[in-house]
Amino acid sequence: MSSAITIAGQTRINQLRGLEQPLVIDRMILAMIPGLDPTQAVDRTQQMPNPENIVHTYTIDADHKGYVNPDQVVYSMILGSDVGNFSFNWIGTVEKDTNTIITVTATPETPKRKTDLATNTTGNLITRNVMIAFQDAQNLTGITVSAETWQFDYQADFNTHAALLVDPTATGTDKKHVTDTQAKAWQDHLEDETAHTSFPSGTSMIFNQAIAPTGWTKKSDWAANASLIIGNTYGAGGADSATSWVTAVGVGAHATHKHTITVASHALTVAELASHRHKVYDQYNFTGGGGSSAIHTAYPAGANAYSDYAGSGGGHVHTAINANGGPTTHSVTQDTYKPKYQIVIAAIKG
Repeated sequence: MSSAITIAGQTRINQLRGLEQPLVIDRMILAMIPGLDPTQAVDRTQQMPNPENIVHTYTIDADHKGYVNPDQVVYSMILGSDVGNFSFNWIGTVEKDTNTIITVTATPETPKRKTDLATNTTGNLITRNVMIAFQDAQNLTGITVSAETWQFDYQADFNTHAALLVDPTATGTDKKHVTDTQAKAWQDHLEDETAHTSFPSGTSMIFNQAIAPTGWTKKSDWAANASLIIGNTYGAGGADSATSWVTAVGVGAHATHKHTITVASHALTVAELASHRHKVYDQYNFTGGGGSSAIHTAYPAGANAYSDYAGSGGGHVHTAINANGGPTTHSVTQDTYKPKYQIVIAAIKG
């Protein structure tokens, strides 16, 4: 980080000193300057940044202007969690009447986030102090408040109070440091801080446990619901419970089911038969007796006689039917898809 009074700022300081008029610095300009290297010395010829690079303007109230000694004054900026979202790497102090940039500070890129309850985004708090040193600075700026009054480090007192609250048995001189009223005020402060850092009332969340945490209530209307994530949308839909779905698809178990198959009967025609023939044997035919004639057809010994071929000459298929001609039933047992799952509860913050 580097800082310096600009050439224009130095000129304005000398001009006001000659006119015996006060130097009033009332703003800090925050900007994001491309390619700025905070490790290098500040270019003192700098002026107001281009409008497209300015990300925030901070008004310095009188309570945040103080003197360190007759030749040093300090200006403070406090950006709360209600300010954002932007990033900056350049801070300039501005003189009220002429908009002259008095000082420039180059800093590493610093993000400033704003609290957004809709997206559960927690903002950050940023403070920056700019000290300006030149001869008779306190007199020229007209600052009469010592910086010690608002830049005092209260952490030591906070730690002492906290220790006494934790140990209510403290006696003697330690006990006299905190009255009951002070202890109550400090406890309220701690509770307020906790409230600001916890989830806001009405927040719904999923918990991998059987009982809702303290301060939360289990949502019974979400029972047996499946979760579906689609972009940034939210809501509810569908009709069947997830419990019924788990049973229907056999999650975690084997499912057994049956098929009933009806086979139709069919009589083969000659055309559907494979090409075939039948063997013919010798036959005798006697009619009457005592002088009656007889017809005898014979074939040479060892020879066989056959009928002509019949049928299509192609293959054919036999379709089986049940013995009684009715439907046949068989059972099929198979594994179904068994995804792993986690049973959770939903709860809402009170």
